[in-house]
Amino acid sequence: MPNLGTTVNNAHKAFDGVPSMLAVIGTLGTADVTGTALTLPLAVEEATGALYVQDLSGVTGTENVKILNGTLTALANGTITAGTLTNLVSGTINALASGTITAGTFTLNSKPGSQILSYGTTAAGTLGTLVNAGGVGTAIYVTSFSIDGDVTALGTPDLVLSFGTVQNGAGVIFRGALPTTTPFGQAFNFPVSGNLTNTPLTFMQLSGGGTIDWNITYFIQ
Repeated sequence: MPNLGTTVNNAHKAFDGVPSMLAVIGTLGTADVTGTALTLPLAVEEATGALYVQDLSGVTGTENVKILNGTLTALANGTITAGTLTNLVSGTINALASGTITAGTFTLNSKPGSQILSYGTTAAGTLGTLVNAGGVGTAIYVTSFSIDGDVTALGTPDLVLSFGTVQNGAGVIFRGALPTTTPFGQAFNFPVSGNLTNTPLTFMQLSGGGTIDWNITYFIQ
């Protein structure tokens, strides 16, 4: 004898008398081996009519859903606790707590947004600002720099590229004489900030003759 339950377990009827769809509570063939499990009307999303599940956490918070095959179009909020994600066509993995990415292409974008080019020139004994401080809570991230100079400057000036006006230690990107082979420079694998916020990026020619040209690429974040 089927278990009819209460009215909440019965199909709803439209104005034309057609009953709504019902689903069996539990796993058919396991929890309902005697055919006595209660039924519930299926719910749909009002705007699109698409079937959906409101909450999979259950009373104890231990129930899980296993998708054997197919496509999960969007997981707006939640956690995939185990299994294999064969192909993520598009989207974001916020954190991979543990596991292995066995195939595909992993791209780390360490240079968000567009980069800006700045240029300046110094002569002996001068200090200049390549990038002004971005404001409270922001930092300048340098992605590359190059230094060039006229023939009288080769190998002689004492040059400093740094955050603020520091000449030694933390915050110094480059200090030294201009090599005889120019231009000289470096592109960083990861942007350099000096761990300093609201600080300008400056260039100095502490000694030596000639004129030095400075070029950097950077962004502020």
